[in-house]
Amino acid sequence: MLQQHSSFTDAFPSPIKDYISHYAKTENVAESLVATIALTAMSVASQQAVRIENENGSHQPVSLFTQIIAQSSAGKTSTFQNIISPLKEVLESKNKQSSDFQIEHEVREKIWKIQEKELQKVLQKAIAANQEFGEHQQCYGELLKQRPVMPLSHTLYITAGSSEGIEDYLASNNGCGLWVHDETLTHVTPRSMAQQIQLFDGSPVTVSLRSRKKVELANPAMTMLFMSQPQPFEEYIITKTGKLARSKGYEARKLTDWSDNYQPPFHRHTRWDPLPTDPQRFKSLLSDKFEESLLMGTPKLVRLNSAANRSLMMIKSDIQHAIANSFYANQIKDIAAKGVQQIIRIAGILHYMCSNSDEITPDYIESARAIYLHYFVSAENFYALDHQLPGYLNDAYLLYQFLADYTKQSFYSTQQCNYITLNAIKAYGPFKASNTPRLRAALELLQNQNVIFIRGSGMKTQVIFLGKSIHHPPYLNFNQ
Repeated sequence: MLQQHSSFTDAFPSPIKDYISHYAKTENVAESLVATIALTAMSVASQQAVRIENENGSHQPVSLFTQIIAQSSAGKTSTFQNIISPLKEVLESKNKQSSDFQIEHEVREKIWKIQEKELQKVLQKAIAANQEFGEHQQCYGELLKQRPVMPLSHTLYITAGSSEGIEDYLASNNGCGLWVHDETLTHVTPRSMAQQIQLFDGSPVTVSLRSRKKVELANPAMTMLFMSQPQPFEEYIITKTGKLARSKGYEARKLTDWSDNYQPPFHRHTRWDPLPTDPQRFKSLLSDKFEESLLMGTPKLVRLNSAANRSLMMIKSDIQHAIANSFYANQIKDIAAKGVQQIIRIAGILHYMCSNSDEITPDYIESARAIYLHYFVSAENFYALDHQLPGYLNDAYLLYQFLADYTKQSFYSTQQCNYITLNAIKAYGPFKASNTPRLRAALELLQNQNVIFIRGSGMKTQVIFLGKSIHHPPYLNFNQ
């Protein structure tokens, strides 16, 4: 039996869920918006410390690509700034320590330049006198390797930049970073899409700019958070660029939260009332884990234990079944196909934040499953429910609506009936008599989903409506 979660927030372990719930209430912000930004912050805190080994032996980062669609008054920017404040404080402290070494570095740099100049003179004399200079050359080579390096001043996140600028930012931040875009979609171009897909996948990056020597980033990890209002995003997604983003798998890599329909209450709770558990503990946890990750030279490779792997295989089977059979999951099969990968990453983040063990356990897989379901349904609602469905899928949905309305009316009539004849569908349904092939395809799809049962043949054919909703099929409810 999988763990039951009464809400999206409840799927997070404590103290994360305590913070999300209380922040949402005190600031009148949608819980899902707070949870998505908290998940983004945890991704930043974890990505330099952890990489995940997949079931096929390959490795991937835990970095997430999150997206929030909400009105300008929803609190996106203020919530983001509040939640990432512990990360900012850690970096500010680290950068201050680095600046304290600046004078010492300048002294070492001057001494090094004097040594280099003297060695150059020795080499020049040996070459001019046609003497053996191999030993001097070796000394000069060793000196070049010992040139003092100024400690880097890390930047928490970047909000804009060219492809070269993003790579330079990563090289300056040990291959890890946070890319935030707020209220604009102009950054989405074919070139930027390709770069962001590469960064999400964790593919090695070679940075070769005039301003620095060539740098090889073997394990880049870039967390990305994009925030937009509903109308600009809806306009973007139907453009040529938006369609290309779907076809290239760019949109499929995002965990998108649609908070635009959230209506805040008309009252404000007392700020941070005393609770059995302090919700502010999350900020301390975030700070500690981020500081720990910055001290790690290379990320630690974590694996799923055997029980967690079995849970993941069951989830993979559920998702494949949903893609094959669900009326709406079929519309987001590009997004659903990334479900297992997203769940592994979320589980890896939760594991790093809340556990010291070497292996990921089923508890974190099941929590990640419940969290991912929110984004799955969110994508389903936008891409499948709120927009015109193409071809035979739209026909099946029209027929479903007709049958649901017909049986509902019959329920309140004196002659209660849960079926309709095929001839009546042809006469009164959504299709004209000349569209028999479309009707047949729609009937077949609904029958395959067990929404209807067809009894009899010819003039006596009856279509029995089973009353099953196709909005939320049982196999999409991962946490049941």
